[in-house]
Amino acid sequence: MDMEPTEKPVFNRAEWEYSFEAWESELGIFAGHKAEELLASKDYSADYEMDRLHVFKLDHNGGYCLVSEQGCSCYETADATGTIYASEADAMAAFAKACAASEA
Repeated sequence: MDMEPTEKPVFNRAEWEYSFEAWESELGIFAGHKAEELLASKDYSADYEMDRLHVFKLDHNGGYCLVSEQGCSCYETADATGTIYASEADAMAAFAKACAASEA
């Protein structure tokens, strides 16, 4: 899903369930919370290279999580990394910075 940061899609958790299983359970990327809304997503992937960024709002005032999926063609969902931010503004600023770096 490729979207501009100002667009807010309808969030269908079922579409992300495979990734969430790894991110929530195995990696603890969401720090014990669950994603309740997708705020932004950008896909810079190219042949043999994964490069996707997502910002999720977390449940129960868990903050906002910037998830980075980067790697070679052997990338696996469990290779993702995440950073929790207290505010949406901070998460979106980090998203914009990461997008700029991927575009460079």
